[in-house]
Amino acid sequence: MKFFIPAAGFGTRMKELTKDIPKPLLPVNGIPLIYYSLFQIWKQNAEGAVINTHYLGEKIRKKLETFSLFPLVFSEEKKKSWEPREELEPDWKKPVGWEKRLGS
Repeated sequence: MKFFIPAAGFGTRMKELTKDIPKPLLPVNGIPLIYYSLFQIWKQNAEGAVINTHYLGEKIRKKLETFSLFPLVFSEEKKKSWEPREELEPDWKKPVGWEKRLGS
């Protein structure tokens, strides 16, 4: 079985802690948070995992470059999740068709 680990967030609710370190690398009992997920995945006999990164993603990749329990693939988001929508529709925040669908 293959797994997916979302690790691309900015960690905005932990602003002071995540200024220089991505949330997946924050230590919990001295161990980076992402290692807990990786250990649980390993216990499931993982064939591999994809780790989605963005904010400080290079630090996550560097920290895990010696990880050897199963193969890891890194998928880096180049844009913020809302940017593609802005490219497709400049006024994307305006509801489209809701008034008609709701009978207004």
